[in-house]
Amino acid sequence: MLIPPIVKLLSKSENRLITEKKFITSTVSSICLFLGLSYQVYGVITIDPRVSYQVQNSIVDLANTNLTQNFVLAYIDRIFTIFVSFEFGILYFMPVLAATILFSSFVFLKNIVKHRKIDYLHLTYLLSCFQLIFIVAMWRSTASSYGFRYLMGIYPLAILLYYHIRREYNIVYFHKIILTLSFFSVLFFETTPETQLSLERIFNSFGKFTKYTQPTYLTGFLGSFFVFESYLKIFTTSFFGALIFKILLMLLGRVNLTNLLESLGLPVGNEDFNIYINNLETIGFNKFLVTIIFIGCITIFLYRLLNNKNYQT
Repeated sequence: MLIPPIVKLLSKSENRLITEKKFITSTVSSICLFLGLSYQVYGVITIDPRVSYQVQNSIVDLANTNLTQNFVLAYIDRIFTIFVSFEFGILYFMPVLAATILFSSFVFLKNIVKHRKIDYLHLTYLLSCFQLIFIVAMWRSTASSYGFRYLMGIYPLAILLYYHIRREYNIVYFHKIILTLSFFSVLFFETTPETQLSLERIFNSFGKFTKYTQPTYLTGFLGSFFVFESYLKIFTTSFFGALIFKILLMLLGRVNLTNLLESLGLPVGNEDFNIYINNLETIGFNKFLVTIIFIGCITIFLYRLLNNKNYQT
């Protein structure tokens, strides 16, 4: 609900949202789509997540679950864990989100203390972020996924605000750091056992005994930089790698390709690799061509859009 006001504040538009046909149409269609998906997945139309998870407790009861210390101190500690834990801390693995939250907090507090005024843009953005962060703090988990799954929904908004900040302030040095972190943070996932989610129950960074977690992911992530197989997995699981292997399969055939890779000392006997080759053999080359054309069209469209003077203004 706060996204439209944030976009309005970002664009500095004088138009009233309630009179905008596009806003009304997109809002109604989004609500209908969400409720429709809720019915299809859970068999009931609801906006209450407790219904989806079949939980009867109140929000207050859920928030106080497993607390062994003061409520405020406990949630400050959990939020700190979300930002800097070795288990997908957003400071390293969701740097755009972390940077915008920290920057918005600084600007908001600075305006309050120094100028005695409320910055509504940064206030509404922080409210949007912390309602989700509070849910993660209650859940005490990444939600069985790479990174904090419940924070993924706010990321597009974080990108918008980030580029607003970049335009308003000189952050060239930090921009390079954030881009680097953003690129490498998703590149080495599941390349080594230390960067894979646990299939057995272990204690996560919040002290919760659960499956599909990796409390030492950061150290495993850094260690994977020095493991050769990590780069093989990155190449083979990328679209570019799949395209290269598909072309080689068409030119050399499976037997000759396998012999070539084996002569290079690559682990062709690996079961996952054989499944990978089997899948590539069943995928027609026309599907690769359609994907390349689609990506090319989107790239050209975005390039022209971003270089349009009216859009930049």
